[in-house]
Amino acid sequence: GVLATAVSASPFFGLFGTVWGITMAFAALAVQGRADMQALAPGVSGALITTIVGLLVAIPSLIGYNLITVTIRRITVSMDNFVEEFMAKIKLEQYEKGSE
Repeated sequence: GVLATAVSASPFFGLFGTVWGITMAFAALAVQGRADMQALAPGVSGALITTIVGLLVAIPSLIGYNLITVTIRRITVSMDNFVEEFMAKIKLEQYEKGSE
C-alpha cells in the first residue's frame, strides 16, 4: 500500500512543485518588471529540483512495487498448487483405505 501510494502520489508532488516554481518565477518577473536570469533562476531551479525528487521517488517505488507484486503472485500460485496436490493425495489415500 505504501509503495503504491508513493508511485501514484510522487509525480503529482513533482508536478505541483513544477507549477509552484514556475509561478514563483513569473511572480518574480512581475515584481522586477523585467525578464532577467536573477528573477527566473530561483523559481525554475526549484521547479526542476522538485520534479527530479518526484521522479527519484516514483521510479524506484514503481520498480519495487512491481517486483513485490510478481513475487506475491508466484508464491500464491505455488501455494495453490501445493494445496491442490495435497488434497489430491488425501483423497487418494481415503479412497485406497475405503476400498480395503
